[in-house]
Amino acid sequence: MFWDKNLSEEQKAYKLDYIGAVIIGVATILGASSAYFSALWGGNMSQKYTSAVTNLTEASTLYLEGLSDLNTQEFRDFQDGIMYSQFRNADDKRDIELADLYKSYFSEPFRKVVEVDDVGGDYDATNDAYQQANDSIVKDCHARIDSATVLWSDSYGLINQGDAANAYGDSFTLATVLFTIVLFLQVCRQRHGVIGSNSFICYFVLSHFLVQLFLC
Repeated sequence: MFWDKNLSEEQKAYKLDYIGAVIIGVATILGASSAYFSALWGGNMSQKYTSAVTNLTEASTLYLEGLSDLNTQEFRDFQDGIMYSQFRNADDKRDIELADLYKSYFSEPFRKVVEVDDVGGDYDATNDAYQQANDSIVKDCHARIDSATVLWSDSYGLINQGDAANAYGDSFTLATVLFTIVLFLQVCRQRHGVIGSNSFICYFVLSHFLVQLFLC
């Protein structure tokens, strides 16, 4: 090396040891930093995936409950309409027993409307309350389904963030491996009194580390 021309063998050995120690120290610090960031991004990845799974589970539950309640409500309305038609036919024929049978299939809110109508009560108010209750149930079902859709969208966003964190973690893991290789090569070179032959590797690994750190 050009700075070694006027140095004694002892000075050369000291200088080589000193430079080698600096390279090993820097590689050790950066390797440890890479391992730390790799673990950090690994934890971030796990957190994102866990949140995504939780949201997906909640979204599926909301969607299924909302859809089930909506189907139940629509079926109840359909059943009330069919049973009311049969009830009126039986009532017109003065078949009290058959009319009571069909009436027993009414939903509780709808039965109140029919009973108020039969006794000449405030039919309009009772029917309006019945319709408002139905509309409220349907609205609530659609709200839950919409909330499930939003949660699904958020879940896929978290999965994408988890994938990105996983990629960063893999890059830092690679940097840790490369720094370990640098340490190994440096120790081997130093034993033979050679410094600088693995400088390209050092520069490459350091550049890789700094790029990943900047991207984070």
